[in-house]
Amino acid sequence: MGRDTLEQLSLFSEEEKTNYSSDVETQVCDDCKEELPLRSYRIKNIHTEITGVLSNVCGSCDNIRRQKSRLRRSVLDDPDKDYKCPICLRTEKEIQSKGLVIDIKTYKIAVNKYARKSIWRLDHCHITEKVRGFLCNPCNTALGNFKDSIDVLKRAIQFMERSDDNSTDI
Repeated sequence: MGRDTLEQLSLFSEEEKTNYSSDVETQVCDDCKEELPLRSYRIKNIHTEITGVLSNVCGSCDNIRRQKSRLRRSVLDDPDKDYKCPICLRTEKEIQSKGLVIDIKTYKIAVNKYARKSIWRLDHCHITEKVRGFLCNPCNTALGNFKDSIDVLKRAIQFMERSDDNSTDI
């Protein structure tokens, strides 16, 4: 049996492999800035049967966000099949060909990451609430990770340009 085989990985339950911290019991909401108990936040992404990623906004603020999102979505239809993301220039078909989840034993496709929902996200400015247009989910997430900040994006570009000049081959 190899070091990273499935048999070895499944010897211990998920609970036994998870390290728990009792230090953190509250979190500050990104929107309302209130410090609230962790149970006031939704779990966004499930990682395993017992772990998930906690939202950065409390349930009340998340409800407001969802209402605004539904309102924005109600005025526009999804783009047509030939639409390309204005950032990565990929079509829906090109994006859907990535992100496949496979059965480890058979290599058969178990799930397409984008099968249950549209890959297009209606992007908007979080300050003015103005709609900017449709982006693919990965590009929209990337902008969100940069907090929709042009200054942060410029620093990222500068970092990449500097890294290209100073990088070494390994």
